[in-house]
Amino acid sequence: MQLDDLIETAASNQALSPGDVESAARESGMTVPQLLDLFARTVATGYLRDDYSYGFADMAMSQLLGFAHGDTGPGLSDFARQVYEAFDPGEYVRDGESTDQTEQLTRELLGHIGLVGR
Repeated sequence: MQLDDLIETAASNQALSPGDVESAARESGMTVPQLLDLFARTVATGYLRDDYSYGFADMAMSQLLGFAHGDTGPGLSDFARQVYEAFDPGEYVRDGESTDQTEQLTRELLGHIGLVGR
């Protein structure tokens, strides 16, 4: 399995299996923690470039968190957690806010972790 396949799986609201994650890590020549960081970076930059919709990217990151913090998951690095947390506030549209405003907040938060323009 390749990274793009793993992201597609996660974005379609399917749980990431340890076997699929390990396969993608081997395919990429990385450790699982390195792959999880690359997953987060790829989702974030894809969203910032408008390659991925907010819903696609948010679901992918939610599934990544679920995998990383499951019973046998390795956890997330500070970087990957920051990417996850940048998408989290956009899930809740508050009274008087539009989805455009919550998505702008996600973009700003991603910018604070050095992803703007990448």
